[in-house]
Amino acid sequence: MPQPTKLADVVFAGHTETGPVRQENQDFILVPDSPLPGVFAFLFGLADGMGGYDCGDVASKLALSTFRQYIIDSSKNTLAIEKMLKQAVDLTNLEVFKAAHALDI
Repeated sequence: MPQPTKLADVVFAGHTETGPVRQENQDFILVPDSPLPGVFAFLFGLADGMGGYDCGDVASKLALSTFRQYIIDSSKNTLAIEKMLKQAVDLTNLEVFKAAHALDI
């Protein structure tokens, strides 16, 4: 079995800032420390805290954790990457919507 080839060292970082409405930062950033399990790739993400809406921190964290998990779970499928990403976005949107209704937001 061929071994992956190292193409380059990549250095990355993430940073978000508190918006003008809230005192706490409701953004969530996904900066991986290793490739996704089962996928020889890194997944980065940034979810905005929704401009000061209640529970924006919950929504942004749920969005990225749901998206990440869907990509991991789908990595063994033979879906085209475009279809997998669209399905991940659709599922993420549904999960955030359901959470908002469960919290009565």
